[in-house]
Amino acid sequence: MPHRAAESAEERQGRLAKGLRAVVDIGDELILAPSLDALYRRAVELAREKLGLERCALFVEEGPSVRGTYGTDAQGKTTDERSFSFLKDEKWTRHFSPKPPTAQRWDLRERALEYWDGEKVVRVGYGWVAVTPITGSSGRPVAVLCNDPGTTGAKADPDQQDLVA
Repeated sequence: MPHRAAESAEERQGRLAKGLRAVVDIGDELILAPSLDALYRRAVELAREKLGLERCALFVEEGPSVRGTYGTDAQGKTTDERSFSFLKDEKWTRHFSPKPPTAQRWDLRERALEYWDGEKVVRVGYGWVAVTPITGSSGRPVAVLCNDPGTTGAKADPDQQDLVA
């Protein structure tokens, strides 16, 4: 969902309505996932297919660690990142902490763009990464979705990130 500087209010409204329909479609499909693993994989795939994310990865909290689930390689293919884990640092502890209801639900930062190839972290480039905690029914984040422009160099679209959140 590219951001258009000269787009009219009507065009923006239509683009957002289309994005909201995609969010509902994603929810409808994910609720039918036969397993948690299938849900993780489809969440990553649907975020790319229906919300237009270039690359994304989903991380879950496991005690003092963060574990990958599925992500996207430099060619836009889904990667199995379940063997990738690391200890939570201060930044990741914040990502998995509840936020006030009025706070922006996603955060944008500049950093290395990477993915897990099953054996090692592979660097794709450097640029913005959007970090979106996914809150469960308890009010606490249960996962974190990260997305970036991959090698396209596209600018971050705040409307697109709001739909992701």
